[in-house]
Amino acid sequence: MSGRRLHTAEWIAGAGGAILLISLFLPWFTGGTATIRGIGTARLADGYSAWTTFTVADVMLAAGALAAVALPALTGVGQRVERTAGVAVAALALAVLVMARVLSPPEFELVRGGGSNLSVAVFRDSDPAAGLWLGLAGCAAIVLAGCVALSKAPSPARAG
Repeated sequence: MSGRRLHTAEWIAGAGGAILLISLFLPWFTGGTATIRGIGTARLADGYSAWTTFTVADVMLAAGALAAVALPALTGVGQRVERTAGVAVAALALAVLVMARVLSPPEFELVRGGGSNLSVAVFRDSDPAAGLWLGLAGCAAIVLAGCVALSKAPSPARAG
């Protein structure tokens, strides 16, 4: 087994994890429209990051990104293939979460006023932004790294 090739897979996973981690702080969704009584149709101007658009999945995405970033640092610890493949399987599950968000964009509630003047507007049909696509690319890079690591691992037939 060539340590050089596994090392490459670990660096790919680390880079994908870094991209995923950075994407969590970028806007994942922008826009969205709502009908507000007395105003008409309004468009939401702010961008919303993964921290705003998810409830628990954002923490899982951050944990997966940190695990992938840690892979190059753990190079000498042993069991490289299993570790890289394990992180890649987790990244595949995270990619499914991201794709679910692509297919079902969130709705944002904007609460204005107070007391009897309270109004809630629900903004629908928000547009995906760069952070979402970078997050998906980061997950894909980590999955690719796992595939590279597994393809370079010795098969049980050859090992014996």
